[in-house]
Amino acid sequence: MIALPSGRYIAGSGADEHRHEGLAPEMAMRESPQRPVSVGAFALGKTEVTRAQYRAFARATNRPAGDGCWSWHVERDWVKDPAMNWQNPGFEQDDLHPVVCVTWSDAEAYVAWLAARTGKAYRLPSEAEWEYAARAGAETTRPWGDGLSEMCLQENVSDYGHRLKYRIGAEDRFAFVCADGQAETAPAGSFRPNAFGLLDMLGNVFEWTADCWNETHQGAPGDGRPRLTGDCETRVRKGGSWMSGAETARPAFRDRNTVEGRGNMLGFRVALSLGR
Repeated sequence: MIALPSGRYIAGSGADEHRHEGLAPEMAMRESPQRPVSVGAFALGKTEVTRAQYRAFARATNRPAGDGCWSWHVERDWVKDPAMNWQNPGFEQDDLHPVVCVTWSDAEAYVAWLAARTGKAYRLPSEAEWEYAARAGAETTRPWGDGLSEMCLQENVSDYGHRLKYRIGAEDRFAFVCADGQAETAPAGSFRPNAFGLLDMLGNVFEWTADCWNETHQGAPGDGRPRLTGDCETRVRKGGSWMSGAETARPAFRDRNTVEGRGNMLGFRVALSLGR
């Protein structure tokens, strides 16, 4: 865990970022309106929860692996494969890789188990806390600036290897023109940390947050608390993943999954309340 100081930042993205990143109107709307948010001190996992960490929970609680996981199949779009789960995500992993194919309910059960076992207030981060942590004090599109040239040094995203394996055309503007050495997930913490010391915030796997889904930031809390009104059968996911291009590998990016949805590019990390 990394202890993060309290602070204030501007959540979401504005017209300049929309134009620079070429955001579709729907995505731009999701990240609007920009708003100031004050976040209290909290701690966040240095990396996403790994397979080894999740296995300890699954064994202790007899947590079922589920009825399948969504994955990208070459030339077949997204497919829910009943044989896939966190132990078999459709590509090779070891215990150091982030766990994937876990639902929001799985993640909630994990943090509840961890809190009960340790007596500490472990939980999922709010969307606002997550974005604050990913920005790490930066006011640019990404923590290191507005450009893309450093992406494959900073994060595990859609690169040459991913494009080749999954037959993504060279003309696809969403893929990065670089090589990060990974076609799918990388061992947690393989890339550079941000200014807070956090790793893999914009790549490797998307991450569940505590917030219910709302189409825009309108009406969202300004104090870092999770938004628990709206469509609570659907929750906010943040960050990018090994499948991400420029549009999604940004702190402002926000998307959603149903609470029982599983994907082999979706995991989570743990937050901890401090002094509350």
